[in-house]
Amino acid sequence: MGAVEEVCANNGKPGVDGITCKDFKQIFHKNYSNCKLLRDYLFSSNYKHSAIRRVYIPKDNGDKRPLGIPTVKDRVM
Repeated sequence: MGAVEEVCANNGKPGVDGITCKDFKQIFHKNYSNCKLLRDYLFSSNYKHSAIRRVYIPKDNGDKRPLGIPTVKDRVM
């Protein structure tokens, strides 16, 4: 669970799936077998990342900077 704790330490925003770090931690703390499923999926060579949520961050000069936010699951992977 160290990866989950590290990813969630900065309280980042959710990705396209809308799952927050708090939700993700609850899901995995409830059922440890979810961790094994995630690990097995990663090592099966079938892992595909989710879509990236695009947001625009305002810059000092008035322009906007694009920022891609992956899902919590993808950040943990």
